[in-house]
Amino acid sequence: MTNRAALLTAPGTVELVDRAQPAAPGPGEVLVAPAAVGICGSDIHYLLGDDPRYRFPRVLGHELIATVRAAGAGVGVAVGQQVAVWPLQACGDCGACEADRPNACPNFSLIGVHCDGGLQDALLVPETQCFPIEGEPALMTLAEPLSVAIHAVARGEVGDQAVVVLGAGPIGLLIGFVATGIGARVLIVDRLESRLKLARRLGMETVSADSSTVTRARGWAGGDGPPVVFDATASPAAVDDALSLVRSAGRLVLVGLPGERAQMGFGVVTHKELDVLGSSCCTAAEFAEAVDLVQRRGEDLRPLITGEVPLVDAGEALRRVAERPAESVKVVIRVGDEA
Repeated sequence: MTNRAALLTAPGTVELVDRAQPAAPGPGEVLVAPAAVGICGSDIHYLLGDDPRYRFPRVLGHELIATVRAAGAGVGVAVGQQVAVWPLQACGDCGACEADRPNACPNFSLIGVHCDGGLQDALLVPETQCFPIEGEPALMTLAEPLSVAIHAVARGEVGDQAVVVLGAGPIGLLIGFVATGIGARVLIVDRLESRLKLARRLGMETVSADSSTVTRARGWAGGDGPPVVFDATASPAAVDDALSLVRSAGRLVLVGLPGERAQMGFGVVTHKELDVLGSSCCTAAEFAEAVDLVQRRGEDLRPLITGEVPLVDAGEALRRVAERPAESVKVVIRVGDEA
């Protein structure tokens, strides 16, 4: 029995190949059969080969819902159970891990980035990364990006206050969704009316991005501006706007992954005494929170799923998202679907 995989052999080249089946799971390991995998912006960065640290060949896919096929000794999850796979494995020995922040571990390994991911018929994962989940696999793939949003909102210490989110991509929309769910008043900023329409459908207020964004967003927040601003664009220009927008003694949370260096006006950080916070991945507890949330409110998030394709079309789907990102929000690859 072979193991089909959508293998990224070089930047821009995805081949459907037959590989050997994984070995039987050892103690603490689980053999899973992926059912659905969401395409993430980081998958597109890998596809384009825009980071010299990327290694090829690689099977992408870290937004992963799977079914347990076999379990090793001492494993608690049952064969046949559907799980969401938390893609992060930290080293456990560094300062970040000792501080209970494994998501900031400098040595962590991400499924689909540092090792092969979910765009294949079967793979081995540690039981500690498997979280039982019920629901339609394609919709449940939102658990992983939702966990990123939950962590970002926690970093921003968001409460019942005015919050501005720059960028209405999947992560920006999910940050707004999580923030509104805990009582925040959220304004989301983007250039695409289709994305803003989706944000309004999810309960956020919106403003289109242009030269007057900072003025309008500050007016919306009232007073001297919003206490919390999120950048989910990875755009240096947007970060500059965010620094101008956030009020003194406020918090700017950087979630986007820029592909270029940005110049920052450090004077405004000092003058306003801002907290500028990075936000990366999530902890196990936050992933569990995301699993619970998507099971309870997944139907509210269904509009984010803008396409589904079978594994045989994975390469085409990845290239289409890379070439025309404005046309999709979240595309899901159905791994076990032949049609």
